[in-house]
Amino acid sequence: MNELLIDTSDPMDLPSELSPRRMGPTVFILVLVGFAAWQLFNHRFLMTLPMAAYHAVSFFVETVVAAAVVAYVYERSRAYHKSLLRLHNELQQEHGSCVRAFQQLLETNLALAEAQQMKDNLTQMIVHDMKSPLTVILGFTQTLQTRGYGEGVESFSRPLGYIHSAARRLDSMIINLLNLSRLESGKLELHCTELELEKLVKDAVCEEQALAGEEEKEVIVELSPEASCVHGDSHLLERVLMNLLSNALKHTPTGGHIKIASQVAADPRFVQISVRDDGEGIPRELHERIFDKFVRDETRKFGLKTDTGIGLAFCKMAVEAHGGRVWVDSELGKGSTFSFTLPRGSDSLGS
Repeated sequence: MNELLIDTSDPMDLPSELSPRRMGPTVFILVLVGFAAWQLFNHRFLMTLPMAAYHAVSFFVETVVAAAVVAYVYERSRAYHKSLLRLHNELQQEHGSCVRAFQQLLETNLALAEAQQMKDNLTQMIVHDMKSPLTVILGFTQTLQTRGYGEGVESFSRPLGYIHSAARRLDSMIINLLNLSRLESGKLELHCTELELEKLVKDAVCEEQALAGEEEKEVIVELSPEASCVHGDSHLLERVLMNLLSNALKHTPTGGHIKIASQVAADPRFVQISVRDDGEGIPRELHERIFDKFVRDETRKFGLKTDTGIGLAFCKMAVEAHGGRVWVDSELGKGSTFSFTLPRGSDSLGS
């Protein structure tokens, strides 16, 4: 904000020796000298004139002096009035600057309060979401310790599977947090190459296949030959597919189906990949907000299963970093289809 500066110079740009502070004594001395001269002139010359002439000359001189004094006072008043107006305008401008600075301060304070609240919510959500897999790990670890090692390897396969699945959930949350932070700060570099979409999908499905098999959920893959190659970062894109597939498995009921498909996008330079589930669906008012971080409270209002919301936020940022976009088509009770686009690889463009 600009510092308030008051112009103390003479409003009529008079020389310093004629400034208002110095003009006071000067005018006083001139008035005294003038009065003394007038008295001398009056006694020496005017007294010799006839009475009528004396009064006429006296009236004329006094009128001229009075008019000069009034003119001087008027001019000085105008000058000070202009100076006051200029100062008033400057004060108004400074007041406007102060008001704007105060509003910015309020907005900053509100943003800090929201950031603090978001931080608190994030802490609570992470603690809550990490507590569940940790409980599974600790519970089955204790079971294995209680059983001992004499019951055969087969008896450990099921609890070890649960432990592995819970540990993977923790690992996924941590990786999503790290990658999301790096994407937001611009510190995550993309290492883009030509990628076979079939391999990306296969690797993602293999990671989630154990959970799908346990809950009797079928994963169907239908990839178009014209959309079989993409250009991107294999690590990030595999993580995107894993997040979307994990989300679909979470919301699909037992015995349901998840379908992964690809096709050439409306823009032939891109491949469109979709992951469809048989879940509870997403209300239309959340189609855009679902990709924002920490929308847990809003999704809870509609009775939807929720987590930290970091996975979908990561998917959005990772896809946009590749020049694509991500969206969802869904209705309550009719499942959801998450789709995203990626640049086509040279093999797909040539087919």
